[in-house]
Amino acid sequence: MTTRRGSGYQQANVVILHKSLADDFEAFCCTNSGPLPLLYRSQPGEWACPPLAEDSDIRTHCPQYCVFENGRLAAQVPSLTTFTRQMQDMVSFYIGCSFSFEQNLRAAGVPVRNVEQNRNISMFRTSLPCHGVGVFQCPMVVSMRPVPEGKLDAAAQVSHLAPMAHGGPIHIGDPALIGIQDVSRPEYGEAVDPHP
Repeated sequence: MTTRRGSGYQQANVVILHKSLADDFEAFCCTNSGPLPLLYRSQPGEWACPPLAEDSDIRTHCPQYCVFENGRLAAQVPSLTTFTRQMQDMVSFYIGCSFSFEQNLRAAGVPVRNVEQNRNISMFRTSLPCHGVGVFQCPMVVSMRPVPEGKLDAAAQVSHLAPMAHGGPIHIGDPALIGIQDVSRPEYGEAVDPHP
């Protein structure tokens, strides 16, 4: 989790795909720019990300990589250097991350419960479909931040100012209306205690 280490920086999620899928994935990101704000698309075999970081090497600068083969998680590794030959045909996508606006939430007086509890953010698959492009079709995944009712306007205003970090909320209120039945059981990340 980089929410504390990267505070004050534009943080990114990284997707690395074979070049044959790259154009469709870029179109998928552009068509779904809220959940997938595209910060940068590399060239095949390009390890650096000049607009976002100096001296970066995508093969070694993440704390952990999930390697998928045929749609299944095959390994979790601390480096992709052993995959350098395969990476020659791969394209890296850097997608904006909502951790980027957490410092601004705190500055606006909005409590950030996941940071307070030293947990990853809760994330859920919704019943809202993303617009499909080619093989890329899925429901929208959202992060959930419990916010006191009196701080909702401030949270919405601050997050709307960060479109490259997903922007403002897509929903406030009953999570069942977007297909989330139990906020204590996230599909990704960790459960966050909401507090009053």
